[in-house]
Amino acid sequence: MKPKRLFDEFARTETRTRNRNEPMFAYLNTSSRNPVVSIRTTLEEWFSEIQGVNQKDLRSRFRSFDDETHLAALFELYVYSS
Repeated sequence: MKPKRLFDEFARTETRTRNRNEPMFAYLNTSSRNPVVSIRTTLEEWFSEIQGVNQKDLRSRFRSFDDETHLAALFELYVYSS
């Protein structure tokens, strides 16, 4: 079984900046801007190092449209990768 990814796999064409009220995950998941592509690549690399149940739980929280939940999971991923 292929491991889950943090972000969806599809062709991205969105080049705008993030809207003020847009959830952070939604923007990261849809943007095709080069800095965001780099961020997604790094986060996917970090995420691939996490295994099992921890990966499923972290992915769920990371993909939240609630920015506080998303940022907490992002911080957890960052700490895990350090």
